Amino acid sequence: MGSEAATSHFDGLNWEILVVDESVVNAFCTSDGKIVVFTGLLQHLKSNAEIATIIGREVLYLFNK
Repeated sequence: MGSEAATSHFDGLNWEILVVDESVVNAFCTSDGKIVVFTGLLQHLKSNAEIATIIGREVLYLFNK
């Protein structure tokens, strides 16, 4: 029951990952579940695990709101 209450703000989110073709080295998550990653950041990553870490970090930001 406690974990349901902690994640209830995720209910109904339609998660999307958007890649923006700009040299910006950044990623962010909007409150409606859109994760935006810029190609400038992707150029610095060397593996799928690093990409997964960035996406996980963005989900965590939304989780902690």
